[in-house]
Amino acid sequence: MGLPAQEQQREPEPALPLVRLNHVAFSCTSVEDSIDFYRRVLGFQLIQRPASLDFGGAWMHRDGMGIHLLQRSAGSDAPPRSPAINPKGNHISFQVSADQARRELVAPSSLINL
Repeated sequence: MGLPAQEQQREPEPALPLVRLNHVAFSCTSVEDSIDFYRRVLGFQLIQRPASLDFGGAWMHRDGMGIHLLQRSAGSDAPPRSPAINPKGNHISFQVSADQARRELVAPSSLINL
């Protein structure tokens, strides 16, 4: 799968000068459970969230990375979370060191499949 021939021949437009990814946002069935996971397993800290937002959620931060947890409303049309990891689904991946320590910390939580 590629671009049409005419698209391949055009000069690319200058790209925006990105500095880094600011944050990702996840719709959650339980913001509290998600806070617990990101805090306990990955070491994220809660940060101030604008009071003007009229929906439930939490903002977390660690080492220049932000995660916005958004409370899924009742009757939401968002698909339910699958119990198995789907490599084709939307996801985020963190590179970590110390493989054994990672497995010992994460595996008991049963929130993630290693």
